[in-house]
Amino acid sequence: MDNTFLAAPNRRWLWASTVAAVVTLTAIGLVIRHTGPPTAEPPPPAIPAVTQTGSPSPAATFPSPIGSAAPIAPLLRLVAGSRTVGGVRVGYPHTQAGAVSAAIEYVTQATSNLDLQRAVTIGETITDGSYGPSDVFAEGPMSIRKALGVATTGPVPAGASVVTSPAAYQVRDASRDSVTVLVLAYLTVRSQNSGIRSQVAVFPIQLVWSDGDWKDTKRADSAPDYAQLRTQPGTPEAAAAGWQEFLQ
Repeated sequence: MDNTFLAAPNRRWLWASTVAAVVTLTAIGLVIRHTGPPTAEPPPPAIPAVTQTGSPSPAATFPSPIGSAAPIAPLLRLVAGSRTVGGVRVGYPHTQAGAVSAAIEYVTQATSNLDLQRAVTIGETITDGSYGPSDVFAEGPMSIRKALGVATTGPVPAGASVVTSPAAYQVRDASRDSVTVLVLAYLTVRSQNSGIRSQVAVFPIQLVWSDGDWKDTKRADSAPDYAQLRTQPGTPEAAAAGWQEFLQ
């Protein structure tokens, strides 16, 4: 399989991790069974990125609200965005829970999608303008389609889908107006050619506080992908690696 498209410009958009995982799945033909969320069709249109290196921070402090010194709770309850724009939940509070909730929503929506125009809408809604022209956001679903061996343009081919189901998170490099959130998720792909395949993937997303909301900002090309932290959610190994679960 030709994987040269993985080196395309702006590959730090969230779909870079998705493409890499899909390529792995399609290349080796491996089906990893799990007991996580159901692998149904992608959820209704509704949700995506953060930077910097750093050590795992299960006990790190992320102000909640920003400016205080409350430690991260062992089990975080997600908060809903206050409004919907283009089918994406936005409008999160300037808190730890707000940042993590935004990250999980954005990752889910940006990566559970094979529609090119919808990718552009999502990108325009959740980012801070650092990615340049909005047509860059269509590169993700195009690359994933290529990896699945289906048409790279036009309507989503029948029987093709990609679903991301977040299971845990980590917080890195937190400051008042910037934070990197790592999302551990089940990634399930489906096509008529290859059937259904699933594996665990790590999605790093860098968020900045901009215009009264958390926004995805472009990560540096040298930013790590944290692939070494990929492990089965809910296991002692996941806890040892710093992964924290959350409540919906």
